[in-house]
Amino acid sequence: MSRIYRHHAIQTRIARLAVGTTMANLNTGILARLEIPSPPLPEQRQIAAILDTLDDAIRKTEQIIAKLKQVKQGLLHDLLTRGIDDNGELRDPERHSEQFKASALGRIPKAWEVSSLGRLLLRIEAGSSPNCPDRPAHGDEWGVLKVSAVRPTGFEPSENKAIVTPSLIDPSCEVRDGDLLITRANTYELVGLTCLVDRPPPRLMLCDKTLRLVLDSRKADARFVFFTSQTPPLRAQIETHATGSSGSMKNIGQSAIRALTFQLPPLTEQVEVASRLCAADARAEAERRSLGQLAMLKAGLMEDLLTGRIRVTSLLEHASP
Repeated sequence: MSRIYRHHAIQTRIARLAVGTTMANLNTGILARLEIPSPPLPEQRQIAAILDTLDDAIRKTEQIIAKLKQVKQGLLHDLLTRGIDDNGELRDPERHSEQFKASALGRIPKAWEVSSLGRLLLRIEAGSSPNCPDRPAHGDEWGVLKVSAVRPTGFEPSENKAIVTPSLIDPSCEVRDGDLLITRANTYELVGLTCLVDRPPPRLMLCDKTLRLVLDSRKADARFVFFTSQTPPLRAQIETHATGSSGSMKNIGQSAIRALTFQLPPLTEQVEVASRLCAADARAEAERRSLGQLAMLKAGLMEDLLTGRIRVTSLLEHASP
């Protein structure tokens, strides 16, 4: 029965009845006058069982997502410090210490090197921020990305402003599939945040607070550099180099970005490491989609079953062979 009070239509009725009343009156008077759907007790139990099953599925999916997040962090650390040997296995620094060497960043596999990001870059491309209305582009309009388009969860193309003056459109700044983007200005926690662009809609431009890192594909895999940028050592370097006195906005310059230093495997190993991390991300994304579908299903069933729009008895009749 408690679920019926959480239904938005019932909450709306309670709010209307409660205008100008005290909490005591709400408890003792208004709820007594509130009319709610009341199916027969066996049907109430069936509805509760259906919603309990969905709640259980949602809870288990949330647990899987949390576990996958932990596994991803461990995998990220292991792959980016130990790498993958010729047999496709993680190198073991304890059992096979001969496969490692000392470096400025600690022990790394012998075939790896310590590299600055600048050595891997062909160029850094900056966008622009024309004066635009604060609404997203639609139809055939061009849009300029907000800095919030680069998020910890990935690229969010809907975070843009429509460009209504054609002369302000610069096709050279258009975001492309596979782009590696980095924010040059943001809050302390988000400055220097990176993301990989995946199948973006057309006609979206970089803003002046977002940079495109154009890597030399003969030296670096963009996916590997992206995953490396998520590690605590790289994050610490970014936060150290961020400048600005404002508590809400920090900046990191192109020279500081080029100076970022990390462990770099040979290109073939970069590709293999990145592929495994992408597979882990894909598994987590599939579970997040499943969670979203379960939440939508629950909301729809609550709307139908708790209002009597669809009766459980009719659902069971349709399900019978």
